[in-house]
Amino acid sequence: MQNFTFYAPTKIIFGRDTIPQIGEALAADGISRVVLVAGGGSIYKNGVHEAVTGSLEKHGIRFAEIGGVRSNPRLSKLRDVITLLKGEKAEAVLAVGGGSVFDTAKAAAMGALYDGDVWDFFCGKAAVKEALPVYGVLTASGTSSEMNNTAVVTREDDESKWAIASPVLVPKVSVIDPSVQATLPESQTVSGGIDAVTHVLEAYVISCPGLDFVQDYCETLIRAMMRRIPQLVKNPADYEARAELAWCCSLAHNGLSNVGRPVRGDFASHRIEHSLSAIFDVPHGTGLAIIMPAWMEYVYRDAEPVFERLAASVFGIRDGEDRALRGIRALREYFRSLGSPVTLREVGVAKADLPRIADNAAKLAPLGAVRKIEREDILRILETAW
Repeated sequence: MQNFTFYAPTKIIFGRDTIPQIGEALAADGISRVVLVAGGGSIYKNGVHEAVTGSLEKHGIRFAEIGGVRSNPRLSKLRDVITLLKGEKAEAVLAVGGGSVFDTAKAAAMGALYDGDVWDFFCGKAAVKEALPVYGVLTASGTSSEMNNTAVVTREDDESKWAIASPVLVPKVSVIDPSVQATLPESQTVSGGIDAVTHVLEAYVISCPGLDFVQDYCETLIRAMMRRIPQLVKNPADYEARAELAWCCSLAHNGLSNVGRPVRGDFASHRIEHSLSAIFDVPHGTGLAIIMPAWMEYVYRDAEPVFERLAASVFGIRDGEDRALRGIRALREYFRSLGSPVTLREVGVAKADLPRIADNAAKLAPLGAVRKIEREDILRILETAW
């Protein structure tokens, strides 16, 4: 096991009917003025907006609102949020929504205290030194943005979907009431769950001696999520399944699965998927269901013992030849069983589009850690995924 620093200071308020506690949490920290960042219209239909604003009003917290954050959040909307934060002289940002809303709120929190353009942080022209505090009410699980230090944003002009990470972006308080997710579309539950599974897998594939406990922990998370997602496809209102999946999703990418490794993980699949969803606006988890198995098939021989362990512990494939490859194919079939697309053709990508995706992803090459991959490797992975 390698040396590590683990930092996960977010206070989680979890369970039924917990949303009204958000005002108390803000007031306890001396916050009196916030900007509420939201997505589409679902929070106005399921009672979440009323519960949040009622709590803010009860505790004397003034707020302005901005909605319209989309999946695969856009830089243009992020800039609008920053303008509102500065104009309102907000003391904090309140995210009410899923991962895209949290990512936008976190990026806006750093942009609100910066005189230049917020994209400077994403392209390395500026270092993140400070940010407004971020609070949140989660309405769709998957990204773990409610509990981590990362934000991902797409710049529409050149289809760049890039991430920024900093300890100052970690939310201070996140409220998670799994019951409000019962009305999510099935595709969103599935996509979010797949995203979380791949987060754990990205860490899992980087192993070293003395890491058995962390690997066992990752396997437990993966098995739990893979068990709960199909249960929710059958019964979206199953609270226990919804609650366990929500908590597993939060833990999947809060840093704990990454500890003790030579590097935190192999994020090549995510980087390639970012290019896919930046260009074609594919739901993030759907893109990962397509890209990750293809990437695994391309690199597994460079870490075959880890992939064999995955095949045995998650899919029960313990005997015979090609166990690692059979495990990867079992993962793809699991994604397919959830109703997710598992090929690029299924989401409308033409074979002629593959070089364009590869060129976009190669802007950040070399990618990966199991094997360093360049543009031609990315293209081969995309061809496998097609």
